[in-house]
Amino acid sequence: MSQIHDVLMLKTFDAQIHAHQSESVKINLNDKAVARGVTLMLSQRFDEAVKCCRCVLSKEPYNIPALMIAGMALAGMARFSDAVWHYDCILNSEPDNVGAIIIKGFTLAAAGSHEEGIRYCDRALELEPRNDLALVYKGMILEMMERYEDALECLDVISEADPDNTLVKLIKGVVLADVGRHKDAIGYLEDVLKTEPDMAHARLIKGVVLADANMNREALDCFDEVLESDPGNTEALAEKGIVLQVLRRYDEAIRCFEVLAATDLSVRALVAKGIILAKLEKHEEAIWNFDRALKSEPNNVSALDGKAQELASLHRFEEAYRCLDAALLVGPDDRLKRNRDTIDARMRDHNRKVNSQYGLEVGPDDADGWTQKGKGFADLGKYQAAVKCYETALKIRPDDVGTLVNMGVAFVR
Repeated sequence: MSQIHDVLMLKTFDAQIHAHQSESVKINLNDKAVARGVTLMLSQRFDEAVKCCRCVLSKEPYNIPALMIAGMALAGMARFSDAVWHYDCILNSEPDNVGAIIIKGFTLAAAGSHEEGIRYCDRALELEPRNDLALVYKGMILEMMERYEDALECLDVISEADPDNTLVKLIKGVVLADVGRHKDAIGYLEDVLKTEPDMAHARLIKGVVLADANMNREALDCFDEVLESDPGNTEALAEKGIVLQVLRRYDEAIRCFEVLAATDLSVRALVAKGIILAKLEKHEEAIWNFDRALKSEPNNVSALDGKAQELASLHRFEEAYRCLDAALLVGPDDRLKRNRDTIDARMRDHNRKVNSQYGLEVGPDDADGWTQKGKGFADLGKYQAAVKCYETALKIRPDDVGTLVNMGVAFVR
């Protein structure tokens, strides 16, 4: 469920901003420049939000609302150290500003410092023991740490006092899905949608949970509903593409992915696109997508396995074995072992064919035979021998463009 953390973060920021009358948050929406920064930030126009806030800060360097919104927008762009600098500016002048303490903690957690994030939330709770935002952020950090029961306990504290809190229900749905309690998770998300039927975030998350529960057609309906009101929603398009891949509706899935830039595709979407391209025998394109996924998650088993199969299709067996061995180190299972056996069989079959070409007896005037033997040498990596065979073939048939191309490739290698 990690792909929806950004959605939750924005929703939580929204809750924090609209609680501006709370002394701990201190965001005054009467300041028109700051209000515009808020609107830009919640529209994910982070760079513009930062510029807007910097205009305020150029005149008032310690304007707390502008520092807070600029920090949130920078965190939205994954510029975590810059975001933390803005929160520290607030805390230098107001060490007990609970809003800055909370958001700094979550930003540190988003940057990978989960324990430090928890410490900041706990510090906020020491100052305000029933601060809902501190409890929400702490629950989200615990979910990131896969401490699911602790996360639910945190959120239950809010639910006891405010059973209709939609943000808490939204996050509970995510946590319950993480532990495989899909039915309970969907129940919470449906409660949210009864209260706020136009909340695209909740419908998107519900679709992801349904897909995780293998309820793919219902998931597809959720993503289509999101896209009906927001056709450019990149998360919904990517998730729809993933579900269509599972349903083997490859042409429709590819159309979803083609609308998106590579940077808009999650790891799961990149793997799904790679699988589809593999089915369409577009091996190099498939490998490119698996590589993109592995750049973000080097130990992603599905990407390693998919890449191994594609490398084997291109007769690059040594590379294929390295990928599959890496996958087996992460998660050894019977499916991966069967896939290794399949690659073994493909390599043996390939080598038999190549060896028969390598040992081919060729007559002095048999241009096709010399070309075929050259291909056999090239497949074995014996490029000098391949070039000699192609040269012999070209002496017999000088205008054979295919053989000339093959010789050029072997010569370069």
